[in-house]
Amino acid sequence: MTIDFNDDGTITITLADGDVKLARPTFGQYRQLRNAWRATAEAIAVKAAPLHRRGTDLRDRMEAARDGGDDDAADRLAAEDRQAGGEFTDWQEGQVAAWLVEAITLLSDRDDVDADGLPAAAANVTLPGDMVTWWKSVPLAPGRNRPAATG
Repeated sequence: MTIDFNDDGTITITLADGDVKLARPTFGQYRQLRNAWRATAEAIAVKAAPLHRRGTDLRDRMEAARDGGDDDAADRLAAEDRQAGGEFTDWQEGQVAAWLVEAITLLSDRDDVDADGLPAAAANVTLPGDMVTWWKSVPLAPGRNRPAATG
């Protein structure tokens, strides 16, 4: 999957079945997607906090087990840590992909894209923030609504 941030404020996403061009959002659409991403990012942070504490505890217990010569217990704790991290990653990537499907549905003529059909690169947790920042920072395209240059 490639994602192109175009000079006109649009974003082109290449999916397995072709390109999807996301229109430059209106202010209302921008706010909707920005707020959806804020809510998603907050949910990710809330879910991550106890997992981080659990991981720290598991690693401390694993180190103590290794120091005590109990390699089997340390290996079980390491596997538990990996399992918890993997489950969180799967959930987090699903949240990011769901946001991207929302953006595609809102800003393109495609309503047939689902999260499971997106390429793996769509799981990049920085992608929604990059897209929101792009829409906010790209200059207005040339046209009659663009303010005249002052000098």
